[in-house]
Amino acid sequence: MHEQFHGGQQADSASIAIGGRKYQPHPFHWVPGAGLRHASTAPNFGLYPDGEEVVTLCGALVAADNSVLAWLWRTCTVCDAEARVLAGMPKAGTR
Repeated sequence: MHEQFHGGQQADSASIAIGGRKYQPHPFHWVPGAGLRHASTAPNFGLYPDGEEVVTLCGALVAADNSVLAWLWRTCTVCDAEARVLAGMPKAGTR
């Protein structure tokens, strides 16, 4: 999934291009697969072709699904909890 930015630069949903270089604000990214949105720390910034197998933070091996509908799936609760730890954020439902 790509978005267009000023200057014609493109970025995927996990990173943005700044000065021709990718910036990834967290050490993980999201990848839909197996009916849920999972998080992963794989090194390719979330640029997965459909069907590519990805190891996720919950330990599942999922086939990436880049369909528009897949990005609307529920978030894997285990991946969400692990991603929050990596991002230094509180647990879901707490303030």
